[in-house]
Amino acid sequence: MGSVFGTQPPHDVHFARSDILVSDDVLERMMHHQSSVPPVESKPIAAPAPPIAEPPPPPAEDTSSTFRLSHSLDDIERRFEARLKKIEQRDDSFLKAAEAEFIRVVDRLEAKYLKGSSEACCLDAQKQVMDCYKANGKQSLNCNKEVNEFVCCVANFRAVSSQSLYLIFSWSFSPPPCQVIVLDGSH
Repeated sequence: MGSVFGTQPPHDVHFARSDILVSDDVLERMMHHQSSVPPVESKPIAAPAPPIAEPPPPPAEDTSSTFRLSHSLDDIERRFEARLKKIEQRDDSFLKAAEAEFIRVVDRLEAKYLKGSSEACCLDAQKQVMDCYKANGKQSLNCNKEVNEFVCCVANFRAVSSQSLYLIFSWSFSPPPCQVIVLDGSH
């Protein structure tokens, strides 16, 4: 038994002339049929004359339909141009709104995070710290005094530039705490 989905291979059947058996009755009928059919004389059939090639009539130009088609195409073109202009105007307004929003966000972020000045401060104190580090090499704690002066200078600069008081905590190894300059807001 084969599987449900399986198929059996096809069988080819070949007949040879000797394989077809014909009874005597069939043979007699075939012979009788041939003798009863009168021979038909073949008459030559006259070929019909080839048709004369006539050029097809030119298509009748319907000026009203041609005018309607061109008018329709012009109308469609104008409508699409109007739609295109509307879409371009809408895109321009979206672009302007997006640019305005971007500028607002940039201004807000600059105001929030870039309040400070980018100008250099305490360059002399910074130079003294760098010179001390270069001179003392592996003994950087010897530059404690210069570092404290630099920190106080930066704190004073921040206090002056933002007009607010910065608390400077004195380190345990620093000699005296630095003095912070406080402005009362009037210049």
